[in-house]
This record gives sequence, C-alpha cells and structure tokens, in this order.
Amino acid sequence: YLDKAHLSPAAFIVALLYYWFMPVITYGVAVPSGLFVPCLLMGSAWGRLVGEVVSGNPMFPGSQDVDPGAYALIGAGAMLASVTRITVTLTVILFETTGRWDLLPVLMGVVLCSKNLADCFNISLYDMHVELKCIPFVDHEPPEAEEDAKHSNGNLDMRRFRQSRAQYNPIHGDGEGDDGERQAMSVNGDRGVDTGAYCTATDMMARPCVCLPTTPSVAHVLALLRDPDVYHNGFPVVTNEAPHKYIGIVLRNQLVVLLEHHGYTRAANTLELLSSSHDDRGETVLSAEKFTPSLQSKCHPLTPQLLATYNTILDQEKRAPEQGRLWLDLRPYVNPAALFVTEECPLARCHALFRSLGIRHLPVVNSDHEVTGILTRKDLMSDGTKNHF
Repeated sequence: YLDKAHLSPAAFIVALLYYWFMPVITYGVAVPSGLFVPCLLMGSAWGRLVGEVVSGNPMFPGSQDVDPGAYALIGAGAMLASVTRITVTLTVILFETTGRWDLLPVLMGVVLCSKNLADCFNISLYDMHVELKCIPFVDHEPPEAEEDAKHSNGNLDMRRFRQSRAQYNPIHGDGEGDDGERQAMSVNGDRGVDTGAYCTATDMMARPCVCLPTTPSVAHVLALLRDPDVYHNGFPVVTNEAPHKYIGIVLRNQLVVLLEHHGYTRAANTLELLSSSHDDRGETVLSAEKFTPSLQSKCHPLTPQLLATYNTILDQEKRAPEQGRLWLDLRPYVNPAALFVTEECPLARCHALFRSLGIRHLPVVNSDHEVTGILTRKDLMSDGTKNHF
C-alpha cells in the first residue's frame, strides 16, 4: 500500500479475480489454509483499484493528492470486517502493521460500517460453516419467543415457538438472578411477569427421554445402540424399581466399550445381580483408561464383528434360558455427579450452564426425581438438524 507508482487498473482486476478464485478452491479442501490473508489481499486489490481510478482523475477535486495505497489499506479492512465481523481486533492489527495514525479514524469508521452492513444480509462466514457442519454450538444469547409464536390470547404456542427458536434476540436487563432470567426469557417482553410467562426447561426439553436401568440386559442395550432413531451420546440412568428415580448419566461410548471388553454378567434376574457387587462376583471393573477417548475413538462404533459376536451369544441365551441372561451392571460406570435441573428451571439458567460449563446433556426431573426429559445443545441452538456435507 506504500507503493506510489501508478499501475493499470486491469492489473488489479486480474489480481482481484485471482485472489478470489484461489481461496474458493483452497478453503473447501482439507489443507491448512484460511481466509484471513486472502481477504486482506482481495480487499487491498479492490481498494487499490478504486484508488487508481480516483487518483489523477479530473472528475474528482484534489485527485492529484490522492494516495492509492491508503485506499488499499481501507479496502483490506472493509473486506475482512465484512467476512469475519471482527471490528476492534482488526483495526488494531491493521494499525500496528502499517503505523498510519492519519488513517486510524477512517479505518475505524469503515470497519464499523462494513460490519453493520454485512449483518443486514447474513451471518459471518465462519458461523455459516458451523451450521453447515452441524456443530452443536450454543449461541451466547438464549432464544426468545417471537410475537408470531404466541396464541391469540398471548400464551406461548410451543409448536410455533420451536419452529422459530433459531431466532436469537438480545437479553434485556442485567441478567443477574431470577429477575434477569425472567426478563431474558419473557414471552411478552414485560418486566416482573409471573413465572408462567417465561420459558422453562419443560418448554424446550426433548421428550420422552430414553433412559437405562441400573442393570440393563445386553439385548436391550444392543437394540438401543443399533436403533438409528436413538443415536444419542448419553443416556440417563434410573433405578430399576418404580418410581424410576434419576441416578446419573452413562455415555454411549462407555456402553460400547463395555460390550467390547465383555463386561457383562450372567444372572437369572436383576435382583440377583443387584444383591452382589463386582468384587463379590470376582469380576474386574474396567479402568478409566479404557474409556478415555482419542482422536481415533471419539465415537466408538459398533463394528460388524462385535455385532456378529453378540448375535451368536444372544442366540445361545435364547436356546438355553436356564443358564440365565446377560446383564450389564452400570453402577461402577455411571456418573452420579452429572448436572440436572428441575422442570421449573428457567431456560436462561439452563442456557448459562451449557455456555459456562460446556456440558452436553442436562436431564430434567420432576418433583419426584423422575426423568421427564433431557436438554442438549441442539435444543438451544439454531436449526442444525441437517449436515450439508
């Protein structure tokens, strides 16, 4: 941008097209590349092109004193701000890189205008890719019901609210305590409304919730893991006897690892199994290292060999029922400290738990400590049900 020589506008047009075409190819392939520098180059080429057109043009007063390089710097900032929606950081980077004090006010104004203008059309490119790849990213603001998501009497229509929950609105109020939560999740937008006017965990939770007993049968676990409609990452664990009270959560990977290491027990019924522990039965509890995920085992699959092995075992179980059934004792593997909320918990507080603690599952229990539903990240994010890749 410090080059004072005047170049042909055609050269910058060619450079602009080149710097636009190459990132389109490289950004979509599996190579370590980004869009930060290409956006700077595209913006600077476009800005320098405008500067070359203005410089020395008698149609513009004072064109003899125009610095084309300044246009290149402003164009780079405008392009990058509109793509990434970065404002303060971008201004500081460009200012510290160039040291142009005289262009700082202009650069700040251009970056803000570019960012706000781009917000009128769509979200940032990186946010688009988060949605395209179906990454369950929870936005920093909780969803709020729109006016068209209410009945004519002003009450919340949950069907329309679930359809419009991808729209995120700013939280009004300080967000501190129950009063801030009522303001954040108020359907009518009023302050000091009754507790029924703001959304709770019951309004957004998925139901019915697929739960596992403390000692499920191997056949039941296999059927659950093989069901394409129940591809959940975690399952709440409840007591065997009614009422089925919430105990904790067991992850899908833990169930697969237990099956891989044949961590089952043969017993006539669950009462016989619950009356003894692993030590009493002479069985070894799998160590925590067995369940530690790696880059290759973040999601343990049910391999065809494992399914074939258990199909044979279950066939033998059916032919000889007098030998007892196969059970999984989940008591040593359940996470008893997993967070849960009650049905009356404000949705804003649930949203804060997901944002601050990075949890993936939040079971919802009633007054009897029975699981009535579960909240996941996808229940609090925009529509991410489709993976477009």
